[in-house]
Amino acid sequence: MGRRKPGKQRRQRGGSAQVYTLRELEPPGAAYEEWFVPAQGRTPLGTLDEETVDVLARAQRLAPLYDGEIPHAALQLDLVLDTGKLPVLEGEDVRLIPLDAFPVQHAGLGASFEDVRASIHRLHAVGAFLVEVHEETELPLMRFVLKRPERPGEAWAFMGDKTATAAQTCLPNRMWETLPVNVAMAVAYLRSCVGQLEEPDFGKFTAQHHGGDAEAARSAWDAAWSSGYVEHKGCEACPAGHLCTREPR
Repeated sequence: MGRRKPGKQRRQRGGSAQVYTLRELEPPGAAYEEWFVPAQGRTPLGTLDEETVDVLARAQRLAPLYDGEIPHAALQLDLVLDTGKLPVLEGEDVRLIPLDAFPVQHAGLGASFEDVRASIHRLHAVGAFLVEVHEETELPLMRFVLKRPERPGEAWAFMGDKTATAAQTCLPNRMWETLPVNVAMAVAYLRSCVGQLEEPDFGKFTAQHHGGDAEAARSAWDAAWSSGYVEHKGCEACPAGHLCTREPR
């Protein structure tokens, strides 16, 4: 593997608006301190141990999904996906979600395990969630992003983070079992806008969560609104903007 050369020029995608890569937005955490660029061409494998060969194979497969630059977090995520369950950080709690609860909309009803794996990596690559390593178990956890930076140097805000400046918004847990993952992430974005009394911005959603792919963004956007989860409210005692998902007593 190689490392990115200093001074690499940033690319612009679609028009004059600058869209920054995941690395350029400097995700927080130890899992994003090390980045790899897979070597071009064939790598001699005869003298490498089995673990190194596995890492090289994963890096080659993931490179196209991450613009060629792979954070260590992506390799950790890929390893945990092998278990068939995805650890998700919800506040201070950890929830294991089976991957078969993540149908992939663009792949149709017959979505394979690799389709689901690739879809989750694409969402990670555009900053829809980050990977945080649990201090005690060293398990890589999926942490949903409330607001991604628009440019380098700005802070990341996460769902359930008490230190975030944005208003907190609950997420309906059941949606992860009934919606494709890209649609569930669209629900998360729309609920955060509703909770802050902000108008959802389709252009920003497209750039930040789908890498500028307007067709894929529109499909997830429309499905999210029609799912009923954007305005779902489980507790009538809470303010409407909070969109609480606690079950009423």
